[in-house]
Amino acid sequence: MKDDLVGYEIRKKIAELGKLWFNSEKNPKATSDLIDHWEGIVIQWKNDQTVPLVVRKQTDMRGSERTHRTGRKIIITDNSFSQWIYFNILEGNKIKYDEIKTLLEKDQIPFPLQ
Repeated sequence: MKDDLVGYEIRKKIAELGKLWFNSEKNPKATSDLIDHWEGIVIQWKNDQTVPLVVRKQTDMRGSERTHRTGRKIIITDNSFSQWIYFNILEGNKIKYDEIKTLLEKDQIPFPLQ
């Protein structure tokens, strides 16, 4: 087991900061309506076999599209895609599922290359 380079006292202060930020009026919060919207997008996406699944994986294959043994396409990515979604949530954007499909087809959603 590696040495604990942070220690209990610092870890406790980090937890305190986390609680302060969570409860801060400066912390941007999404409405439940917006969260429900994006969860609906995820469910539609998951169920639509014609659209590639986006998989976050630490690999040198980032940005590439692969075909899973089930026949479904998979796009390998890093955190960029989830950050794009988070940005849209913080901006209050309710992008429709069909719009996302179009953005994917036009390569307008950020997926960094290797």
